[in-house]
Amino acid sequence: MPALPALVQQRFELINSSHIEKVLDGIRENTTRVWNTRAYLLAALFNAPATTDNHYTMLVNHDLYGGR
Repeated sequence: MPALPALVQQRFELINSSHIEKVLDGIRENTTRVWNTRAYLLAALFNAPATTDNHYTMLVNHDLYGGR
């Protein structure tokens, strides 16, 4: 496992425009108060490469199988 700073750098290097779009959509849909905007944004961007694919998979599954 890489050292923590290297892991963080690797994760941020994976971010592309679709990840940024997903993060901005999430911010737009957020209804809770964010006290530390910088930390919230950094956490959302850090997690985006690991969670974006899962998010869209769940949306497709909901659309295809959610009515059953």
